[in-house]
Amino acid sequence: MSVPLKDLSKIAVAERTHRTLARIARNRDMHVSELVREILDEFVGRQIHNAKIVLGVDIDNGELADSEGLGGIPADSSGLKGIRTDSHGAPRRGQRK
Repeated sequence: MSVPLKDLSKIAVAERTHRTLARIARNRDMHVSELVREILDEFVGRQIHNAKIVLGVDIDNGELADSEGLGGIPADSSGLKGIRTDSHGAPRRGQRK
């Protein structure tokens, strides 16, 4: 069973990139679009993994590593002492504690 695909429409790449992708795909006996899907999937997987590390997500069970989801980073370590923040930790403009 294959994963459903979403169409990204056409994208333009540099000639050198296209030639290189075509050669790699030919050597691996696959179509360029298959190779590009594989490359993008690997890239997205790494980005998700990195985001989980930054956010402190326990990769084994998908839960946050601490109650604030900051992987053990103390809440006051942002350097924003005395500045109120919104629910996402971003400073609120023009407001002080």
